[in-house]
Amino acid sequence: MKSKHMTINFAIVPDPAHPDCKPLATLQTMLASGALPRFAFLWGLTDGGDCHEIAEALATDLLSSPDDWRWIMAECKPPTGSHSWLECDGWAVDASNGKTRPPIVQRASDYRRTLKAKRIQVIGEA
Repeated sequence: MKSKHMTINFAIVPDPAHPDCKPLATLQTMLASGALPRFAFLWGLTDGGDCHEIAEALATDLLSSPDDWRWIMAECKPPTGSHSWLECDGWAVDASNGKTRPPIVQRASDYRRTLKAKRIQVIGEA
């Protein structure tokens, strides 16, 4: 399933110790080729779906990626509560809230610490 070309500007939190972000390059390439249709559709909606829906859509689309993606769910600081995102190669990708804000790409350890994530579970792998 291919989607119309959609431009999504990712917000990367740079890490000088890890200047290359392979997961971001993969996402940009796959998005440009229309290979992330479920993710692009949900992210483009006015309300953008919730974090769990977005993570599931992205994980499903990434099944064709050669990278080792993981769908993560955890309990996070209030008011977030139960939250989902994806991780790959030490990077976290959070696209919750759809087009109301750009998807965040950040080192997974920093992202988890910022959210005060607890009871972290791998829900699925793509």
